[in-house]
Amino acid sequence: MRRAVARQALAASVPAALAGFAAGGLLARAWFSGMVTHGLIPPGVPFRFSWAALPVCLGVTVVTSTVAALLSSLRFSLLRPARALSEAAAGRRRLGLLRAPLGLVAVAGACSLSALLSRQDAEEAGRGAFLVLILFCVGVGLLGPRLVGPAARLVPALVGRFGASARLAMLNVRSQPRRFSAALVPLVLVVGFGLTKVALHTTAKHRTGSAGSTGEVWLDYMGTALYAGFAAIAAANTLAMISFERRRDVALLRVVGAQRGQVRSMAAWEAVVVAGTALLIGTLIALATLAPILDTAFGSPLPYVPWTLAAGTVAGTLLLTLLAPGAVGDAPPRDHRRTDMITYGMS
Repeated sequence: MRRAVARQALAASVPAALAGFAAGGLLARAWFSGMVTHGLIPPGVPFRFSWAALPVCLGVTVVTSTVAALLSSLRFSLLRPARALSEAAAGRRRLGLLRAPLGLVAVAGACSLSALLSRQDAEEAGRGAFLVLILFCVGVGLLGPRLVGPAARLVPALVGRFGASARLAMLNVRSQPRRFSAALVPLVLVVGFGLTKVALHTTAKHRTGSAGSTGEVWLDYMGTALYAGFAAIAAANTLAMISFERRRDVALLRVVGAQRGQVRSMAAWEAVVVAGTALLIGTLIALATLAPILDTAFGSPLPYVPWTLAAGTVAGTLLLTLLAPGAVGDAPPRDHRRTDMITYGMS
């Protein structure tokens, strides 16, 4: 079983590395031109493409994918077949023995480091802020299933007024926190990282009239956009895979009489819960990361966030989660009827 999973990861990682290498070669010239335009590279320096990056891309992608596959398959390969099938169908409810403590340690370390940096000068605080952001993101990644469930418990009283589809969506999120937390984590990274980088410059411009040197500001914005794009693709891919894995569940709903519009409404409410949780946690992470820098630099820990930035962040996150599931309501009721009946008969 472990060899099969490792081979699958290997088969996916090689074409992925080749595609990433080709995309990087196309984007590298545009990135280089932008750095020349903004004075980060002297105009006389020529752009040269290097094939030396190809073995690096292949090596990193293959090794990390194979190791991750082996680690993910280790536990299931040691379980009894009946329990492995049960967890594969219903999901594992509990976190691992080390996952929750490590997540709490990461969050506590981020809070302690943020408090420590608030007593340093602006330059020292700025250098340590990235570590605060990373610790918070690691903590959220480890505690993800513990965050989605409570979020779904806070909103049923509000969304329950919007009909059965909304109530069913809340039950789905609460019963499958691990599945939805996989989409939550990259969204939190997008919101937290993006707001931290952009709000730092908007606050500086609001307080001093200047966001910094043109080259450093451009580099930060481009890097943030590139990173946010990668994380957004990861979130969209995870949401799409969640929808694909639930086609039998959706088909069963269609068999018992649910209409396409009702199923789509259920998926939309699930997306709203995930997006709202990501926006809340990502904003809190950004505020905790920015607080020591802004307090030492400007005497106030609160950032200045233009309404356009706030509205764009909310709209982008909601749009991503709403569009990623795709045609979840289009699963035909007849395709899986026989399979479902056989499954229930075997149960």
